[in-house]
Amino acid sequence: MTARQLLILFVCASTLTACGMMPGGDSEPEAAGSTAPAEPAEPVSSNRFPELTVGTSTPDTFSRQLGRYTTYARTDCNNDRDQRAAFVETLDKLKGNAVEDGADYLRVLGTGELESRGLCHNDMFQLTGVAFREETLPQGGSAGGGSNTDSLTSRLEELDTLRDRGLISDNEYQQLRERVLNEAY
Repeated sequence: MTARQLLILFVCASTLTACGMMPGGDSEPEAAGSTAPAEPAEPVSSNRFPELTVGTSTPDTFSRQLGRYTTYARTDCNNDRDQRAAFVETLDKLKGNAVEDGADYLRVLGTGELESRGLCHNDMFQLTGVAFREETLPQGGSAGGGSNTDSLTSRLEELDTLRDRGLISDNEYQQLRERVLNEAY
Protein backbone atom coordinates (compact mmCIF):
# COMPACT_ATOMS: atom_id res chain seq x y z
CA MET A 1 0.00 0.00 0.00
CA THR A 2 1.44 3.38 -0.94
CA ALA A 3 1.86 6.25 1.49
CA ARG A 4 -0.90 8.16 -0.29
CA GLN A 5 -3.36 5.26 0.13
CA LEU A 6 -2.45 4.95 3.80
CA LEU A 7 -2.98 8.67 4.29
CA ILE A 8 -6.41 8.53 2.62
CA LEU A 9 -7.37 5.54 4.77
CA PHE A 10 -6.24 7.35 7.92
CA VAL A 11 -8.16 10.51 7.03
CA CYS A 12 -11.34 8.52 6.32
CA ALA A 13 -11.10 6.62 9.60
CA SER A 14 -10.42 9.83 11.53
CA THR A 15 -13.38 11.55 9.88
CA LEU A 16 -15.74 8.69 10.79
CA THR A 17 -14.52 8.75 14.37
CA ALA A 18 -14.79 12.55 14.64
CA CYS A 19 -18.30 12.55 13.18
CA GLY A 20 -19.47 10.03 15.77
CA MET A 21 -20.29 7.46 13.13
CA MET A 22 -18.38 4.65 14.76
CA PRO A 23 -20.42 1.75 16.16
CA GLY A 24 -22.83 2.38 18.97
CA GLY A 25 -25.27 4.66 17.14
CA ASP A 26 -28.56 3.66 15.60
CA SER A 27 -27.36 4.45 12.09
CA GLU A 28 -23.92 2.94 11.90
CA PRO A 29 -22.28 2.90 8.48
CA GLU A 30 -21.11 -0.34 7.00
CA ALA A 31 -17.39 -0.75 7.46
CA ALA A 32 -15.10 -2.03 4.75
CA GLY A 33 -14.85 -5.78 5.05
CA SER A 34 -18.02 -6.13 7.14
CA THR A 35 -20.20 -7.46 4.37
CA ALA A 36 -21.87 -10.83 4.61
CA PRO A 37 -19.69 -13.74 3.54
CA ALA A 38 -20.02 -15.08 0.01
CA GLU A 39 -20.60 -18.62 1.26
CA PRO A 40 -24.07 -19.64 2.48
CA ALA A 41 -24.81 -18.12 5.84
CA GLU A 42 -25.14 -20.39 8.84
CA PRO A 43 -28.20 -19.87 11.03
CA VAL A 44 -27.68 -17.01 13.45
CA SER A 45 -30.10 -18.11 16.12
CA SER A 46 -28.99 -20.50 18.80
CA ASN A 47 -31.15 -22.55 21.13
CA ARG A 48 -29.28 -21.20 24.14
CA PHE A 49 -31.74 -18.32 24.58
CA PRO A 50 -35.13 -19.51 23.24
CA GLU A 51 -37.05 -16.85 25.20
CA LEU A 52 -35.23 -14.02 23.38
CA THR A 53 -36.24 -12.64 19.98
CA VAL A 54 -33.48 -10.97 17.94
CA GLY A 55 -34.31 -8.31 15.37
CA THR A 56 -33.06 -5.22 13.58
CA SER A 57 -35.87 -2.82 14.42
CA THR A 58 -37.56 -1.64 17.58
CA PRO A 59 -40.17 -4.01 19.02
CA ASP A 60 -43.72 -3.80 17.68
CA THR A 61 -45.23 -3.94 21.16
CA PHE A 62 -44.93 -1.44 24.00
CA SER A 63 -41.57 -2.31 25.53
CA ARG A 64 -39.22 -0.88 28.11
CA GLN A 65 -35.57 -0.44 27.12
CA LEU A 66 -33.42 -2.32 29.61
CA GLY A 67 -29.90 -1.66 28.41
CA ARG A 68 -27.48 -1.09 25.59
CA TYR A 69 -24.53 -3.42 25.15
CA THR A 70 -21.43 -3.51 22.98
CA THR A 71 -19.51 -6.76 22.71
CA TYR A 72 -16.17 -7.58 21.09
CA ALA A 73 -14.34 -10.60 19.71
CA ARG A 74 -10.83 -10.94 18.31
CA THR A 75 -10.78 -12.11 14.71
CA ASP A 76 -9.01 -11.84 11.38
CA CYS A 77 -10.97 -9.09 9.62
CA ASN A 78 -9.67 -10.27 6.23
CA ASN A 79 -11.07 -13.78 6.62
CA ASP A 80 -14.83 -14.08 6.01
CA ARG A 81 -15.12 -17.34 7.95
CA ASP A 82 -13.31 -15.92 11.01
CA GLN A 83 -15.35 -12.73 10.81
CA ARG A 84 -18.57 -14.78 10.65
CA ALA A 85 -17.50 -16.74 13.73
CA ALA A 86 -16.78 -13.45 15.52
CA PHE A 87 -20.25 -12.19 14.58
CA VAL A 88 -21.87 -15.30 16.07
CA GLU A 89 -19.69 -15.00 19.21
CA THR A 90 -20.52 -11.32 19.78
CA LEU A 91 -24.21 -11.90 19.07
CA ASP A 92 -24.21 -14.70 21.63
CA LYS A 93 -22.62 -12.34 24.18
CA LEU A 94 -25.27 -9.69 23.42
CA LYS A 95 -28.00 -12.28 23.91
CA GLY A 96 -26.51 -13.34 27.24
CA ASN A 97 -26.38 -9.74 28.47
CA ALA A 98 -29.97 -9.13 27.39
CA VAL A 99 -31.36 -12.31 28.98
CA GLU A 100 -29.44 -11.58 32.18
CA ASP A 101 -31.30 -8.26 32.42
CA GLY A 102 -34.67 -9.93 31.82
CA ALA A 103 -35.13 -8.95 28.16
CA ASP A 104 -37.37 -10.74 25.71
CA TYR A 105 -36.26 -8.76 22.63
CA LEU A 106 -32.81 -7.73 21.38
CA ARG A 107 -32.37 -5.11 18.66
CA VAL A 108 -29.00 -5.35 16.92
CA LEU A 109 -27.92 -1.87 15.83
CA GLY A 110 -26.54 -1.04 12.40
CA THR A 111 -27.79 -1.05 8.85
CA GLY A 112 -28.61 -3.85 6.44
CA GLU A 113 -29.44 -7.45 7.17
CA LEU A 114 -28.70 -8.85 10.62
CA GLU A 115 -25.76 -10.94 9.40
CA SER A 116 -24.06 -7.89 7.88
CA ARG A 117 -24.17 -5.77 11.03
CA GLY A 118 -21.19 -5.05 13.19
CA LEU A 119 -17.77 -3.58 12.56
CA CYS A 120 -14.46 -5.34 12.08
CA HIS A 121 -11.37 -3.17 12.53
CA ASN A 122 -7.83 -3.91 13.71
CA ASP A 123 -8.67 -7.61 14.14
CA MET A 124 -11.51 -6.78 16.55
CA PHE A 125 -15.16 -7.39 15.69
CA GLN A 126 -17.70 -5.17 17.47
CA LEU A 127 -21.47 -5.56 17.72
CA THR A 128 -23.95 -3.34 19.59
CA GLY A 129 -27.49 -4.12 20.67
CA VAL A 130 -30.35 -2.75 22.76
CA ALA A 131 -32.43 -5.00 25.04
CA PHE A 132 -36.17 -4.56 25.57
CA ARG A 133 -38.82 -6.21 27.71
CA GLU A 134 -42.47 -6.14 26.71
CA GLU A 135 -44.57 -4.27 29.24
CA THR A 136 -48.23 -4.90 29.80
CA LEU A 137 -50.63 -2.34 31.09
CA PRO A 138 -52.39 -3.50 34.24
CA GLN A 139 -56.07 -4.10 33.55
CA GLY A 140 -57.82 -2.02 36.16
CA GLY A 141 -61.30 -2.58 37.49
CA SER A 142 -63.00 -1.88 40.74
CA ALA A 143 -63.94 -4.82 42.92
CA GLY A 144 -67.34 -3.29 43.70
CA GLY A 145 -68.46 -3.37 40.06
CA GLY A 146 -67.88 0.38 39.55
CA SER A 147 -68.44 2.17 36.30
CA ASN A 148 -66.04 2.30 33.35
CA THR A 149 -65.31 5.94 34.20
CA ASP A 150 -64.06 4.96 37.66
CA SER A 151 -61.87 2.27 36.12
CA LEU A 152 -60.49 4.69 33.55
CA THR A 153 -59.82 7.31 36.20
CA SER A 154 -58.03 4.82 38.43
CA ARG A 155 -55.88 3.57 35.57
CA LEU A 156 -54.88 7.12 34.60
CA GLU A 157 -54.13 7.94 38.24
CA GLU A 158 -51.99 4.81 38.46
CA LEU A 159 -50.02 5.98 35.41
CA ASP A 160 -49.57 9.42 37.01
CA THR A 161 -48.22 7.75 40.15
CA LEU A 162 -45.80 5.59 38.16
CA ARG A 163 -44.48 8.64 36.31
CA ASP A 164 -44.22 10.74 39.49
CA ARG A 165 -42.23 7.99 41.20
CA GLY A 166 -39.87 7.79 38.20
CA LEU A 167 -40.81 4.22 37.36
CA ILE A 168 -41.75 5.13 33.80
CA SER A 169 -40.41 7.87 31.54
CA ASP A 170 -42.53 10.68 30.10
CA ASN A 171 -42.46 8.95 26.73
CA GLU A 172 -43.65 5.66 28.26
CA TYR A 173 -46.32 7.58 30.20
CA GLN A 174 -47.67 9.14 27.01
CA GLN A 175 -47.75 5.79 25.21
CA LEU A 176 -49.53 4.05 28.08
CA ARG A 177 -51.97 6.94 28.54
CA GLU A 178 -52.89 6.82 24.85
CA ARG A 179 -53.39 3.06 25.08
CA VAL A 180 -55.66 3.40 28.14
CA LEU A 181 -57.74 6.09 26.45
CA ASN A 182 -57.98 4.13 23.19
CA GLU A 183 -59.13 0.99 25.01
CA ALA A 184 -61.76 2.97 26.93
CA TYR A 185 -63.49 4.34 23.82
